[in-house]
Amino acid sequence: MRQGSRFAAVAFALLLAGCASSGGRSGDRAAVLDDARAHPENRLADAVACELTLASRSGEFPFAPFFAGLLDVPEAEGSRKFCAALIEAVIAGDFSQADQNAFQTPSDVRGRGPVGALLRTVLIAHERLGAQQAERPPQAQSCGCGQ
Repeated sequence: MRQGSRFAAVAFALLLAGCASSGGRSGDRAAVLDDARAHPENRLADAVACELTLASRSGEFPFAPFFAGLLDVPEAEGSRKFCAALIEAVIAGDFSQADQNAFQTPSDVRGRGPVGALLRTVLIAHERLGAQQAERPPQAQSCGCGQ
């Protein structure tokens, strides 16, 4: 694995380890994911809370450019699109509590499998959201309605 890819995987695993292990909704990724699982109607609020937690950790790793490259979106949309896809995956049951809990195990024990699985899950959810957006009537797309 290239050095940059290894660093990205480590930084991403650290971010997700935080998702799985802390408590308090606004600055806590685990609580955001738990809330999305329990209350899908909070999708937009949870996606925003996810973005805020990413922004609070942006000094650790350039998440927005990484996610923009992963999802093939403009850099300014990287974190927003990642969070929307992550929340979608959680609500759809594609990223379960057990998947989330896997990040509590140190990476040298659990390996890279959970990170790869999560990235694939986020990519699929991102594609699903794009397809749903394309199916919406133009007025719903322009105003952000119906999300």
